Amino acid sequence: MEVVLLGPSDISKTLRYGKVKNELEEYIDRMGAALARCFSGVVLIPDGGMPLEVGKAYTKHCGRKPVGVYPDRDTEDLEPNFRHVEPVHLPGSWADLNRNITRQGNPVVCLGYSPGVFVEIGFLKYNQKRGEKEGSWERNIHLFIDKMASGSRLPPQLEEELKNVFYFDGPGGLEVLTEERRLSLEH
Repeated sequence: MEVVLLGPSDISKTLRYGKVKNELEEYIDRMGAALARCFSGVVLIPDGGMPLEVGKAYTKHCGRKPVGVYPDRDTEDLEPNFRHVEPVHLPGSWADLNRNITRQGNPVVCLGYSPGVFVEIGFLKYNQKRGEKEGSWERNIHLFIDKMASGSRLPPQLEEELKNVFYFDGPGGLEVLTEERRLSLEH
């Protein structure tokens, strides 16, 4: 089972708005270890910040690199980070990548908010609806949000439009939630 990681590329957002504060390095290491115990793979956009740092910790704990997806162009800033991931090209623009990242695994784990994360979560609604129409697995995509990293729940106007939104607190909470939802995630 593969998980998609979303989070701010500006890691200071997690420090300013989340509840991690002075424990960031420990949090990142523990989250990488939790992901290694719960999932066979990690998918992320390798543009730095929380997803990439947690992806590196995942590699440290399981020996597998995360998959780093990237678009057709404007990838110069990503390329130095390709050494930390297995780079996989997803055809299309950045907008296409933002639309399709949440289709690359189940669940989607959010490690903090940024404008880009809200775009990706907004497209999750579209992917879930398309899955319902087509009867595909996408109707069942789960969104797990770490309140420790994000500092809050989603705005209610966004949350009410999504299905399968769950909140947890920190790495231990992710492991508990994943175990509770495992059967739902696999169908």
